[in-house]
Amino acid sequence: MVHALLSPLTCDLTLGYLDDFTLGGNVNTVAQDVCTIEQLGSKMGLILNAANCELVAHPGLVVDDPLLGSFTHAEPSDATLLGTLLLTDKVLNDVWSDRCYALSRTADRLHLTSS
Repeated sequence: MVHALLSPLTCDLTLGYLDDFTLGGNVNTVAQDVCTIEQLGSKMGLILNAANCELVAHPGLVVDDPLLGSFTHAEPSDATLLGTLLLTDKVLNDVWSDRCYALSRTADRLHLTSS
């Protein structure tokens, strides 16, 4: 099913895994491909939820497309792809802190687990 949605796209970067898609390229091409995904997906019973979509771009990017403009905006330094860091800026520190906190919390609760 993912292949049928990705095949007609024209972006420089098109990735799909389950219901997660990543597109990269010129903003107009990305907007056109998002529209294609929305149209083809609706024929397959899939609905694009703009509230769960993210536009990773520099703050000065002008987005004329209303659908693309409705996506949550994120700067490249905060970007992840399927939970993996794309850059090693601020997001690396944030993810590292989150993982350390989770490990600490787990270690504190370990004694509650029976052998």
